Amino acid sequence: MAQLLQGWANHISFCADHTYVACPDAGDEFFDCWGEPSRTGPDRVLICSGEGNYPVANCYRCSLEYEGKIYPDTACIGIYALNGVCHQSANCFLITAGVTLTFEVRGYWFTLLAYGTYGNFYTFWAKLLQCSLAAGAEVPATGEIAVAINPSLPNQIRSLYEASANEVPAPSRNEMLIREAALVTRFYAPDIDPARFRDLHAALLAAKDAAIASGLTRAELAARLNAVAAEYQGLLAERLGAAVYERLMGVPAGERVDIIEPGLQAAAGVERP
Repeated sequence: MAQLLQGWANHISFCADHTYVACPDAGDEFFDCWGEPSRTGPDRVLICSGEGNYPVANCYRCSLEYEGKIYPDTACIGIYALNGVCHQSANCFLITAGVTLTFEVRGYWFTLLAYGTYGNFYTFWAKLLQCSLAAGAEVPATGEIAVAINPSLPNQIRSLYEASANEVPAPSRNEMLIREAALVTRFYAPDIDPARFRDLHAALLAAKDAAIASGLTRAELAARLNAVAAEYQGLLAERLGAAVYERLMGVPAGERVDIIEPGLQAAAGVERP
């Protein structure tokens, strides 16, 4: 029996929205996605919803503990700020519903550029298959077959990655992030040509990798990554123009948003126990 899965966003001043997932059909269960979101008040917005499989999602909650603090429901994306943020975790919990977050989430387009839809796609897909089997759920069809049956965005992303497995030489991780972001951008904004910002996207990924390779962690890494984000948000706004930029980012061109939440800086770049 399918259960309703809902993607929600909470506005945070000067920061990308925090996102989490609700499952009202399973006794109002939630996937908090690294943080402790407020579930009431005017700053909460319903972004997407679909019929999914709560037991499968529940299988990969993967809460982590660092220095006595619990970071709930990471969806096994890996290391916070290296492999993704709350947006990627939320998308992982939504995948059985065939939906993803949209550009209505402030700052989501930028974390898509930096980390992709699901963080490390191959690692997450392996976990999804494992949990589908454990929950007795039907294992999803493969790439092109899945798209033919259901052309949802998650299926299109999966097909993109599976097709790349046959390429020689194999495309780099950053090349796949560029292709994936182009696919998602065309899905939600078909009139915007991703070629317009491909070079800036590649430069952003190089700058993000350099920040991570610096060895910084916690607040220092968060500050470095937020500075990279601010720089490239400015460059992208200049390249795309104010109207297009606001459509993609959900914020005006002159407003910069941090991608690392203030309350999660202590987890940035920290290896899981």
